[in-house]
Amino acid sequence: SLGNFGTSQGVGTDVHNLKPADGGLNSLRSNHEYDDLGSTGNAVNYNGSATGNTYNGSAGLFEPRDKVKGDLARIILYMDLRYEGAGAEPDLVVQEALNSGGTTHAVLSTLLDWHWADPVDSFELNRNNVIHTMQGNRNPFIDHPELVDYIYGDSTNVSWNPFMAVETAPARSHLHLGPNPADTFLNITAQATAPFTITNLSGEQLLEGTVNTGNNRIVVEMLPAGSYILQSGEFREQIIIAH
Repeated sequence: SLGNFGTSQGVGTDVHNLKPADGGLNSLRSNHEYDDLGSTGNAVNYNGSATGNTYNGSAGLFEPRDKVKGDLARIILYMDLRYEGAGAEPDLVVQEALNSGGTTHAVLSTLLDWHWADPVDSFELNRNNVIHTMQGNRNPFIDHPELVDYIYGDSTNVSWNPFMAVETAPARSHLHLGPNPADTFLNITAQATAPFTITNLSGEQLLEGTVNTGNNRIVVEMLPAGSYILQSGEFREQIIIAH
């Protein structure tokens, strides 16, 4: 949070940027920039999170525990995308260089690594749905993790179409799928034979099978309309069934 939480609509009350936290951990984090600390020798550890010095000798940095690194990265990238200085809103910027200014956040390359290393899970998807019900908007990097590469990564000069085949991370996935949203079937192109599962957001497995090398068609018309997770090895993608 930027610390100006209140009742007026705006950056300070954006629920996407607000998460409950242990008091001691919240105090430890303070307003430190995010980065990987590595073996700094002076890190203060707290439940898997730590503060310390790194990034060209810079002091006062914070590394969260692995389980929430992707969550935090997607929150910060959302804030950068959502708040561009319109009206009285601040222009929030994610950058590579560290800066103590209140509207800049770092380190971009680290946040991108965290995004890919800690994929979206069912808790994060459900949280996005609840916030959408309350606040009326969504974090697009939760619904479409591949968008990160189109905005911040190697595909910035490539047009993105959510209704065409997408992958979790360019050059990192063995599957391509589409259409998404789907109605009666999913087309899946696989680089190798692999098992897959489709679960609901509560983690209940509803469908399982195997995709073969090349093109596959998976029938999904029996699934009720809604959001699901298709997983095969390290590949993990939210799919939407819209009858």
